[in-house]
This record gives sequence, structure tokens and C-alpha cells, in this order.
Amino acid sequence: MDGFAVEVTNLVEAAKTLESHVAGSLDSVHGWISGALEKENEAFLSGDDHGPGGRYLFDQVGTEFRITAEFMKRLAADNSETVRLAAGALREIAQRYREADGQA
Repeated sequence: MDGFAVEVTNLVEAAKTLESHVAGSLDSVHGWISGALEKENEAFLSGDDHGPGGRYLFDQVGTEFRITAEFMKRLAADNSETVRLAAGALREIAQRYREADGQA
């Protein structure tokens, strides 16, 4: 395999790694944060039954947690999308190299 073919193969492999490892990890982070947000009400409630769901012991902490978690969730989703776009760009570059070399 000549150097050109190796470089094109490396671009395609880099795209696969970006999608499977990096974007996949960011998707997992998004899922973990979503799960934490679903359970957060229980974390900040007291054992006292002052109303339907108990009472918030740590109102300010709960508020900051929700704001931060929502931001991190959005960040993970946005970055996952960006990584997938970068992987697509690498594939496109590899394809154009093949076409320029008459391989495609």
C-alpha cells in the first residue's frame, strides 16, 4: 500500500474513532446527566412531609444543580453533534482524495 492509500485509510479510521469513541462517550454523558436530572428531586428533598413531595432542604443547591446539569447536558449533545460533523468531514476529505487520485 502506498503512502497515499495509508493516509486516506488513516482519515477514515480517525472518522470511525471520532464517531464510536468520542461522540459515543458524549452521548453516554448526556444520558447520565439526563438520568441524574430525573432523580434530582429526591436528592434535595427532606424527609419531612410538608406537602406532596416533601420540602426542599437545599433549595439553592438544587437550583444551581439543575442549571449546571442542563448546561452540561446541552454541551454534551452539542459536542457530540460537532464530533459527528467532523467525522463526516474527514470522510469527505478521504473521498475527495480518492477521486483526485482516480480511485473512486
